[in-house]
Amino acid sequence: AFVRYNRSQETDLIIANNDGSNEKKLVTRKFSDLWIENNPAWSPDGKVIVLGVEIRGHAKEPYGLAQVSVEGGDFRVVTSKGWGAIDQIAWLGDGSGLVMSAADQSTGWFYQIWFVRYPGGQARKVTNDPNNYMGTSLSRDAKVLLTLQSDWLSNIWVAPDGDSSRAKPITTGRYD
Repeated sequence: AFVRYNRSQETDLIIANNDGSNEKKLVTRKFSDLWIENNPAWSPDGKVIVLGVEIRGHAKEPYGLAQVSVEGGDFRVVTSKGWGAIDQIAWLGDGSGLVMSAADQSTGWFYQIWFVRYPGGQARKVTNDPNNYMGTSLSRDAKVLLTLQSDWLSNIWVAPDGDSSRAKPITTGRYD
């Protein structure tokens, strides 16, 4: 499954065989109505794809989760919870929920790990700390979650007369 952005101001959710053959467009949405994000995740039974979407008109936290039926392309929103950004999504092996990294106002716009019950859509934060977690992946038995913890460092240096060999740091610290 992948998302294709086309020149007619639309996004398409497409499925294809592993070798790229047999492309099938499941759903198309105009940019002005709904922006489909590039993070589709197949359900364990292969019947549903969940992906992040930007719902136009929601100002601060416009990103949500939507599902698309592989048979027929039926499209519906999974949860009423909104986020400022959604990264990679992974299904639990039994199909009872999803984990993902996402950022919202409650996290200070840092990406945290979230759990979303499926099909109910109830969302809760799994992590709640000053770290950024990018991407999520689960082992087949869902006992191991893999994510990348990222940190932004900031430094300001002064180079007298533009001479980098004499540069000295005047600050050091984290992004926050």
